[in-house]
Amino acid sequence: MRKIVYESTEFYDSLLIVGPLWFLAYIVFSGFPDLDQFVAGAFYQGRERWVGNHLSFLNAVPEWGGWLIPLMAVSIALVFYAVSLWQGDAGKSYVWRNHLLYLAGTVSACIFVVGLCRYFSPGYGPSDLTVYGGVLSGIGRCFPDSHAGTVFCLFALYFVFRDTYPRLARLVLSVVLFSGVLYTLTEMARGEQFLSQSLATLVMDWSLCAVLYRLSLGRILGAKPLPLPRHQAMLVAVTVVYWLIFFNRALFGQILSQRGLGTLDILVQATGVFMLLGLGFFTVLNLVVFPKVLKAVLVVLTLTAATVNYFSLHYGVVVNSNMINNVFATDIAEAGELLNFSMCVEVLFSALPLLFIIIQSPVVPQKFMKRLQWAAGLSVLSLSLGGMVLFASFQGLASLVRGEPVVRHMITPLNVVSATVKAMLADARAGEARARTVIDDRPELGPTWRQPRGSLTVVVVGETARLANWGLAGYERNTTPGLSKRNVYAFRETVSCGTSTDVSLPCMFSRVGRANYDRKRILEEESLLPVLQRAGLRVFWQDNQSGCKGVCDGVTELKINRDMAGKLCKNGHCFDGALLAGLDTHAILNPHGGTVLFLHQLGNHGPGYFRRYPRDFEVFKPACRDDKLQNCSREEIVNAYDNAILYTDYVLSGLIDWLAGMHDLDTALLYVSDHGESLGENNLFLHGAPLVIAPIEQTRVPMFLWLSAGYRERLGLDDACMREVASRSASHDMLYSSLMGILDVKSSTYEGKLDFTRACRNPDLALKVAGTRVSSGLKSRNE
Repeated sequence: MRKIVYESTEFYDSLLIVGPLWFLAYIVFSGFPDLDQFVAGAFYQGRERWVGNHLSFLNAVPEWGGWLIPLMAVSIALVFYAVSLWQGDAGKSYVWRNHLLYLAGTVSACIFVVGLCRYFSPGYGPSDLTVYGGVLSGIGRCFPDSHAGTVFCLFALYFVFRDTYPRLARLVLSVVLFSGVLYTLTEMARGEQFLSQSLATLVMDWSLCAVLYRLSLGRILGAKPLPLPRHQAMLVAVTVVYWLIFFNRALFGQILSQRGLGTLDILVQATGVFMLLGLGFFTVLNLVVFPKVLKAVLVVLTLTAATVNYFSLHYGVVVNSNMINNVFATDIAEAGELLNFSMCVEVLFSALPLLFIIIQSPVVPQKFMKRLQWAAGLSVLSLSLGGMVLFASFQGLASLVRGEPVVRHMITPLNVVSATVKAMLADARAGEARARTVIDDRPELGPTWRQPRGSLTVVVVGETARLANWGLAGYERNTTPGLSKRNVYAFRETVSCGTSTDVSLPCMFSRVGRANYDRKRILEEESLLPVLQRAGLRVFWQDNQSGCKGVCDGVTELKINRDMAGKLCKNGHCFDGALLAGLDTHAILNPHGGTVLFLHQLGNHGPGYFRRYPRDFEVFKPACRDDKLQNCSREEIVNAYDNAILYTDYVLSGLIDWLAGMHDLDTALLYVSDHGESLGENNLFLHGAPLVIAPIEQTRVPMFLWLSAGYRERLGLDDACMREVASRSASHDMLYSSLMGILDVKSSTYEGKLDFTRACRNPDLALKVAGTRVSSGLKSRNE
């Protein structure tokens, strides 16, 4: 009886089994949709024609050639296995009996498992996308490709010869890979398969072959530990490559999705960026010569990069200093909706292999000077190579930066580090307590205040309400049924100062505005509110959000009475209907003077739109009831968002009715949202995009003004004129001076051209009304 002679081969379980299984899970649950679409576009010729459609012989290759080879392999293996059984233990084929059984069983298992997965998964390819003449709007999760699987299942042949004829095994592996790539290209050339589908098939077949090998033929071999980097330069190189492949997907997705460039030009750009960033990261990180410090830095940056990658892929977040300021300004309740358990699992899963390598790598200790010399030498070499790459691809990279300026904010983890440094050192923080510059120490109330009748003006700052879903702006759904029945001046559109509360809120009530935007100046100067108070008005701020961002410094802040609010407050949040709960109107109102009440809503703050309204207001169904928006369809997300708008309409309508019932006061309400929201357009969600790329969904917001009959008389307001003004575009820059005009406050900071009521107010008529009221007041007292 012959024995097989096993050569010295090592089997690394973590490298050959665990690694591929992790990558398979990553492809299935995350995938590379931008790369898939880019590769598909390279084969698309327009008008629903594909390169493979012109090559008729390609149609037969996947259908017949792909199935024929593995079926022959199984048949031959079973025949020789039967022969070995017939010959008994003395036969020549006895020593290969287990190998033959492994080959037949593994190839069959691969075909069965891949086919089963394919059967229970969506069966579509590039030709099904709308961009290529199909009906699907985007790429979903990609599952194995059964055609390529018929070739990659022959990985089993590699494991059959691996321990006896290593060279033959490597040759077989090369042939199988080449054939699989050929079949993959054939399918993609016809628009039938995505690249991710074939990659998933490759990894699934390899994993099945490796696991079955390890359980049968590989039992005599001990599992070997993964060969980890022993030099810090190698550790840095592995880390940088991992970062670029897995944590910079948004960056390379942006590059690959450019319009107007050829496939080759985009590939050159992407390659240049990959090499340049890789060499740049390596140059800097290699200078950290202490191994323990290096590992700590790499672990922190890896977790940070994985987190940023999660938000970039799921919500389209772009990291700059404004976004970091938003993070600092977010309260625990808001953060809890984003930082959930599933998010943590996904972040840790994407970073797990690299964290294992970093922590477990046995970096060989060296003397300090020797480490320093090595680090300096390798960094200089890397810097030189980077310079060469930059020189060779400068034109393409310069074109990329000019055409896609946002890419510089997408380099992970550099974007987080640079944005955090800028936010901490250069940018002023909106919520920080500071002495503010007095911009007008002697504002005065105008002549219309020389009357006995007081007023209450309510200014409601909406949160994340976008114009596109606002019923009064012509949205297809009537999301503002209550307001449409009130006599409001609804502005056609209003341009926001920013795309986040941290930017917009201070800017809205600053005399600086967006036109001359200077964040430092805005936060150093006092807002409109102290000016109004200094003029003689009573000014109050009531918040249902994460704070006033310094806008209310110097005025009285009111608190929501949660006991009075009852069911309107729960789980750390209050519905906006609680804003007036427990409000002592007798304490804040001045019967013969002016009161201004600012209300800051929670509004439509995402991603938990369903948390912004009571269940009774869930009119549009089905509504997304998950903080993780990617678990919902776009229809469900929009439904939940529209329900929140509907609740805002209910709250504002109730406020108007409350004000209209105050017959002894002139009352007014001005509503304006701080910024808009993206609901999946261009794969963007939430808000906070840099203005240079911000879509109009994030910068166009609703605004309206309601005035009681007495308030219109007080201003001498021409109704027709005001409606004509409201039919034009407005902006946050107008709020400062317009509120001064409505409240008749005289200040050196007032700009008439930015007051949207100025052209419609008749000062002479207003003075006449004031005089009449004075006379009426004297007459009533005499009586």
